[in-house]
Amino acid sequence: MPPIIAEPKKVAIQLAEINGKAKEHHNEKYAQLLQKLVPIRKEFPKTKDVSARKQMAKEEFDAWNGYLENRREALPMPEYEIDQKDFSLLKEHFDRFKDRKTHSVRSEDMVEFHSDFARKFKFRVPLHPKNMQQMIHPHFGYLSNFKGRSFNFDQLLQVYHNQIVSSYERALGQDLLGDELACLGYWLIEDAQKKGYFSMKEVIPLLEAFRFDITPGYNLSNFKKEFRFLLQ
Repeated sequence: MPPIIAEPKKVAIQLAEINGKAKEHHNEKYAQLLQKLVPIRKEFPKTKDVSARKQMAKEEFDAWNGYLENRREALPMPEYEIDQKDFSLLKEHFDRFKDRKTHSVRSEDMVEFHSDFARKFKFRVPLHPKNMQQMIHPHFGYLSNFKGRSFNFDQLLQVYHNQIVSSYERALGQDLLGDELACLGYWLIEDAQKKGYFSMKEVIPLLEAFRFDITPGYNLSNFKKEFRFLLQ
């Protein structure tokens, strides 16, 4: 587990930042991010043109990706890097565990992969306990619920690296920001082309990974009902 640098901020303070009403911000890059996001989020519900909405979604998505990369570069080392010895152990274990044809591990086997590794070695990827739980908990972990998807070693490392950034923000007391970055990390699994938006059909695998109750015939009406609060 990475070191806790600060106690969690009060939710009211974090929400004030998110809504652009805070006098001070977590860091300068976060302030710059919110300067871009707040106007987009206010304008998006008013916009009816689909092309314009896609463009706005892409702008927000790119802003988040830029923040993710900036914070990755700001990670304090060596606390937030995977030790070379641990990296080698993970790679060796992955190579023994992977499918010989695809050279990958299936999403549904990710819990077993990590459990088997932890029985033999210490899993010391610097992840916050919440990020670890969200990733590989046997009953509600997300990484094990991308149906039909497999991960090669580089893809798994990318998942780790994105969740490490989220973990760092949590350690600084920014729980809500940590949640947003964690979600972005899982979004990027499905949005490899970095479009920044999904069709209704395309978003289903991500919703399933997040363990929403997706029944046959799930459609836009169901989606709007599920996320009505966020779509206001």
